[in-house]
Amino acid sequence: MPISALDVRTVKLITTTQIITSVYAVVKELIENAIDANADSIEINLVDNGTSLIEVKDNGCGISKEDAPYMGLPSHTSKISNFEDLDTLQTFGFRGEALSAVCAVAEVVIITKTKEDNVGTSYTMNHDGQVVNCEPCHRSTGTTVQVRHLFKQVPVRRQIITNTRKANQTIKLLETLMQCFGICKPNVRIQFRTNNNVTFTKPSLNNIKEAVNHILGRKIMSNMEWIEFKDAELTLQLMLPSKKVQDLSEISHSNLHYIFVNNRPIKHKDLEKLVNGLILEHFEQESCRKKVVFLVYITLRPMDIDVNLEPNKDAIFFKDQNKVLNAVDKYIRKFYGLKSAEVTEQNVSLNTSACYEDYTPSANENVTDTEWPACKRRKIHAQERVIREDIVKEKPILNNDNVYEKPQDEQQNDNQICDQKHYRDTLAVTSHIQPPNLSDSDSNDTVPTTNDEMAEDGLTLSQLPVVDLGEDFDFIEEIGNCNISVNKNEDKTDIQEKQVTLEAWSKGHVTGLKGGTVIKSDIAIERQSDDNLNNKIDEIIEPDRTHVDHKNLKFLKHVRSQVAKENPTLTAAQTARKITDFWKQLSSEERGYYRDIAREEEKEHQSQEKAEKRASIRVDANKDSEKNKSRLLQLFEKMKNTRNERKEKLNLRTMVPWIIDRTKIITRSGFDSDHVIGRLTPNLWVATICEQIWIVDITGLMKGLKVTDIDTDKIDAKRIEFLLKQCIAIVAELPFYYHSIFHRFYRPPSSLIFPQRSFPYGPSWRLRFSRNFNTMGFVKVVKNKQYFKRYQVKFKRRREGKTDYYARKRLTIQDKNKYNTPKYRLIVRLSNKDITCQVAYSRIEGDRIVCAAYSHELPKYGIKVGLTNYASAYCTGLLLARRLLKKLGLDTLYVGTTDVTGDEYNVEELDDGPGAFRCYLDTGLMRTTTGARVFGAMKGAVDGGLNIPHSTKRFPGYDGESKTFNADVHRQHIFGQHVANYMRLLEEEDDEAFKRQFSQYIKLGISANDIENIYKKAHEAIRANPEHTKVTREKPPIKKRWNRAKLSLSERKNRVAQKKASFLKTLEEAEV
Repeated sequence: MPISALDVRTVKLITTTQIITSVYAVVKELIENAIDANADSIEINLVDNGTSLIEVKDNGCGISKEDAPYMGLPSHTSKISNFEDLDTLQTFGFRGEALSAVCAVAEVVIITKTKEDNVGTSYTMNHDGQVVNCEPCHRSTGTTVQVRHLFKQVPVRRQIITNTRKANQTIKLLETLMQCFGICKPNVRIQFRTNNNVTFTKPSLNNIKEAVNHILGRKIMSNMEWIEFKDAELTLQLMLPSKKVQDLSEISHSNLHYIFVNNRPIKHKDLEKLVNGLILEHFEQESCRKKVVFLVYITLRPMDIDVNLEPNKDAIFFKDQNKVLNAVDKYIRKFYGLKSAEVTEQNVSLNTSACYEDYTPSANENVTDTEWPACKRRKIHAQERVIREDIVKEKPILNNDNVYEKPQDEQQNDNQICDQKHYRDTLAVTSHIQPPNLSDSDSNDTVPTTNDEMAEDGLTLSQLPVVDLGEDFDFIEEIGNCNISVNKNEDKTDIQEKQVTLEAWSKGHVTGLKGGTVIKSDIAIERQSDDNLNNKIDEIIEPDRTHVDHKNLKFLKHVRSQVAKENPTLTAAQTARKITDFWKQLSSEERGYYRDIAREEEKEHQSQEKAEKRASIRVDANKDSEKNKSRLLQLFEKMKNTRNERKEKLNLRTMVPWIIDRTKIITRSGFDSDHVIGRLTPNLWVATICEQIWIVDITGLMKGLKVTDIDTDKIDAKRIEFLLKQCIAIVAELPFYYHSIFHRFYRPPSSLIFPQRSFPYGPSWRLRFSRNFNTMGFVKVVKNKQYFKRYQVKFKRRREGKTDYYARKRLTIQDKNKYNTPKYRLIVRLSNKDITCQVAYSRIEGDRIVCAAYSHELPKYGIKVGLTNYASAYCTGLLLARRLLKKLGLDTLYVGTTDVTGDEYNVEELDDGPGAFRCYLDTGLMRTTTGARVFGAMKGAVDGGLNIPHSTKRFPGYDGESKTFNADVHRQHIFGQHVANYMRLLEEEDDEAFKRQFSQYIKLGISANDIENIYKKAHEAIRANPEHTKVTREKPPIKKRWNRAKLSLSERKNRVAQKKASFLKTLEEAEV
């Protein structure tokens, strides 16, 4: 479908005004576009963590030239044409806003090519998403999007993404994103590189199981199992922890839970919580915070989901979410053998039915009494009232069977209780009267808040009216029912007393009563009733003091005592009315007085409680500390004893008791000799050598010096001093028997150095002496040729400056898991007349050359001049690569790249075949600056099909300041255009210098315009026949001997005679 603008209705329905806020958002949108283009290979490259460059390459269908002007405009897309197309959506994107949002905050360049195009096209976009520049370039089929200088115009966001910590978090999120795309798109090859380092890679695989196995690894997948379910409308694929897992920590990870819907990675909290909870339920884990590894892959019809929810499209809506959740719940429970949710709910309902019953109001009950109050506070009180009503109703039923099971001795005072029914009823009413709650309101209006159940009970007992104490005296139901909850025995007694009435007692229906009559005066009965009443009220209030406000108690105690003194004959109800009237007559200031007193008392009470708690904590802490201290002391004593015992044992084994004065050693006072300190045993003496204390074995010393006329038992310090000086004088022989004579005993610290002594044997011996015997823990002595020499020198090639062994060590040492596998190196060496390229690997006996190519071979491919420039180095590397691959039979599998563009190229390994030939660049001691010819040879080898790790930072065309790479500049160097430009410049400015510099070019008739064609033809010729042809040289002819043959004796005598005769003849002629 071509790119077109969406209609206004569709734009209003799906637009989100998408804004790019991070590197993560840019990469995610570009990857989704690549996948929508049917790409099966995607490469992501970030430079400086994405702040300088974000590059996404794919091999998709590309963008046609007709669609290119609209690709960056907002609300232009090829995914849908109207809103109804969302019901059949199969792609990630559909709004047409991603590329426009990226262009608004960065510099965007798009390089694309379709199958119909001959060459690729590079489009430069402005911030409005319009194409401002278009030029042809090399590109295989696909698209490359380059995003440079993200948020350059927004300094605040630029500062955020350049933060190192934030950048590391973004890289981790992107790695997780690559894993998600790698799983849901198993056939897509993904490579993610950050700052030229491969962060994540995934090859093309067949199915989702292979993709998950590749990403998560065998360790996790060995503990996982797969479940599959197919339906007409739903396809479900689950990866869950195995039932045999013993340690849940092996499969616990906070980021390894994947949910996919229609090949789209999403985040769904309800689904994630459901799956994780069921897994933890199977493993009987109470903590829901632990996250377990799992995967949910759901396939639905596109019309059953709504992806038009968020700009980043991470969340979706299900058309029937309950159906999806129920299916997942069902199959997970079936897999783990868990009970279904319905059975669990039924069990809970059966258990709760025994404790609670549904409340249905009766026909005579007023609906307004049971209606919930509108006020939140009253609603809470009403809820508590209903609960307590149920408890009060059930209490007599539960205790009805035990009403008359009271022992006989506990019922001996029932006659007195029945005679004092008046006081008992008063006590019952008082127990239902609640202490006033002094609210902030000073109103004297009364609001009826009486409990109907309690009022009815009161009327049945004594027909007394219910007293309302006003709004400030709100009922606290805990006090009204405290007799039920505090003491079980009192509850039974109260219920039993309620069952006994005067009528039943007078008729003799009460069992267990003793005969007789107790006669007391009315005054005694009244005093006793008052005392019982006060005690009962105190008992009622006391257990729930924590629930009663202090101002209630203060006011009640103060007024009750006053009312009781003035009217001692009043009943409880009359006393309550008096208290209510007295409260209503108080002004707001007087009420505030009681409030202030209550607050002060409450503060004092709280401070006292805190002080008591602190004191108790201190006491407990002191006790614990004393116990711990005693235990620690005992442990320390044991440790000291064990240490002392060990030290004594070690001393007895390894040390000889000997007293040494440290000051004497430092000042060297009391010593007649310069080296000898003292004697340990007949054969061992202590001496100082090189500012260190050593133990000298006299027997070995005399044996080394070949001294036989001295008795070791009668030797003295002076004699040993003489022997030591003699030994040190023979320094060349000292290392040979050093270990058998000297044993280091003490080395002084830096703050305690013995007086300096002259050391006439040079710093090199001293350094070797210290290195070999002082600093190294274990040294294997190899008695080679250098061992017996005084001076040890470096390797010959290091001395000559030909080999950097520090770099060679890293280029030749192979990994341990690749034992005995050659580690190949691409060796490039330059000289004044030639370029040498070799592929070699190292062995103990030396390097072995696999293949080689030289620039002096290039004349047969058409390059007869300039054999040492950058273009010739590229041709030499190309010749080596093609020659090596043909030798190994890989030339048809790995062709390399035939279109030389100068851009970065990496060899891709085949999925079904041998891997690419991998080697590493060995530059030796040459300079590796940007644009060096060494990298030209490497580029030729890479384009020829060798797999060599490299970057573009050292190619010509790379700008170190802007950190950008211009491939066109590199291409000009490969085809010798830098030489051609110099020829033109020199010909215009200085003709003589031109003729002198390019005399060979002029002799062969090569102009500046012919150079590019020469190298193009050379590349084709090298690929056509890269083999090396051996030249058969004829044997040189035998040279003529110009020296005279050896003469015999007679010939020599004859010759001498002839010389004499000629000499005599000349003399005679001279005389004449």
